[in-house]
Amino acid sequence: MTEWTRAERDGLCGGCDKKITVGEPIRLTSIVGIRRRFVRCQECAGTVPYDLPPISVLVPDREPRPPVERRRTNEWMPYRDE
Repeated sequence: MTEWTRAERDGLCGGCDKKITVGEPIRLTSIVGIRRRFVRCQECAGTVPYDLPPISVLVPDREPRPPVERRRTNEWMPYRDE
C-alpha cells in the first residue's frame, strides 16, 4: 500500500539519502509481512497530490519517565571466587 503524508519527524529518503524535515511531503510504501515502511521524498516519488492535508501536531500521550538514579560507590568490588 502506498500513501502520501507529511513527515512527522526528521529523517532521510530511502532512495537518494536527501534529508527530510518535519512537515515535508513524503510517500510511504508498506508491504504485507514487513514492518518497516519505505520512505521516499518528492523528487524520488513524483508529484504530490494536491489534496494532501497539513501536518497535525503530535501530542505525547504520557509524561516522559524520569532518569534512573544510579548508585555511585568508590569501594572496591571483588569478582566472585566460586
